[in-house]
Amino acid sequence: MLIIEKKPRTGFKKLAEEGRGLCISRFHPDYLRTRHPMNNAEIYWLSEVEGKTTIKPDELEKILNLISRYTRTHKGASVLFDGVEYLLLYNSVQKITELLKKIEKLSISRNFTFMVHLDLDVLGACMELHDVFGPYFTPQQEEELRQTFQAEPDHGVQTGADR
Repeated sequence: MLIIEKKPRTGFKKLAEEGRGLCISRFHPDYLRTRHPMNNAEIYWLSEVEGKTTIKPDELEKILNLISRYTRTHKGASVLFDGVEYLLLYNSVQKITELLKKIEKLSISRNFTFMVHLDLDVLGACMELHDVFGPYFTPQQEEELRQTFQAEPDHGVQTGADR
């Protein structure tokens, strides 16, 4: 499930309603728990700060392994991934695209709901990500993206791997 919005409220709300799930986010777990009652969700923080539930932004394999382990023992759970924009600062678009495709395949084989939050502005800046997520767009989301490109034809982003 692709969630396109400025702030990732929809995915957090869904995890709170379900009462369980896995959340990987740029927001600190304490902040998320005060804003969204996800008390039974496992929350991991994408950050450079060391911690028990922290994943560094260049540890893409760790993200995949975490999701794999969680979904092996929690059948039918939801997984929310919020932080693609942050990962772009540390990884190439190709590596992130490969990660997301692997997680999508895993979600099909393990039958779990995989929610990815994306900010339309960032997605519009990275056509490779658009190619990955394009088939999941609603007509309204596709139109918003088209308008973004018309308004800003030189829209682009430099990733950490491109510098």
